[in-house]
Amino acid sequence: MRSHFILAACLCAATFPAPASAQELVLGFGYTDFPDDGVDNGIFSLEYRHTPFYERNVFSASFAGNVSTTTDRDIFLGAGISLRWAWESNWFADFSLMPGYFDEGTSGNDLGHDLEFRSLLAVGYQFDTGHSLSLGITHKSNASISETNPGADAVLLRWHVPLGS
Repeated sequence: MRSHFILAACLCAATFPAPASAQELVLGFGYTDFPDDGVDNGIFSLEYRHTPFYERNVFSASFAGNVSTTTDRDIFLGAGISLRWAWESNWFADFSLMPGYFDEGTSGNDLGHDLEFRSLLAVGYQFDTGHSLSLGITHKSNASISETNPGADAVLLRWHVPLGS
């Protein structure tokens, strides 16, 4: 029940306009696909993107963190680098790579190791309010550090909320 309260609070906060800022909170909802005997199900993702430590023309690089959970109680906690290419037309592309901890909610969703690497590729549009909407795909893999490495993919619709400075 507490998780429903936290989710509702995040959604309410996401609807209020905020000043433009380089930091952002990204809420994602979608569908995850586990291979073989895994359980495919819904996924919720909460990502924080810090102020860029590098910016040049249309490119920026930031540190970021992510927590995601599925309807089958799989959990991923990761942190890493987020890259963005933003064009003057308000369109952008995001890429991130985050090593992190993965705990399967059901044995069929075992990805082979507690250490998994989540990569993301997303394309989005930033509105005049500073909020953005993007569509992203993710892949989790242990990069073959375990004999078992089935990987898991997800498709996410993501709402970006700028955070005040």
